[in-house]
Amino acid sequence: MTSSHQAQSFVSQCWESSQPAAPLRDEWAQQGIYLFELPTYSPELNLIKIVWRFMKYKWIELDAYESWKSLVNRVEEMLIGFGDKFVINFA
Repeated sequence: MTSSHQAQSFVSQCWESSQPAAPLRDEWAQQGIYLFELPTYSPELNLIKIVWRFMKYKWIELDAYESWKSLVNRVEEMLIGFGDKFVINFA
């Protein structure tokens, strides 16, 4: 490792107070690792809930609900195409 190498920071979300992690926070901060706590119930901050809401109300068509297999196929198609064919645009 050279002196020009910079450590990358990592930020993690946790939904409940992490008492076992509390003694490690200072050590982790020195390494550029930070935890921030979210409210116990915060679906607007839970990324998978945002994706699922878009899938459920914007992207999925009614015929996908005809059978379990068609629903699974449609969800899989959306997950594979997420970011390319299926994009969340908040504007």
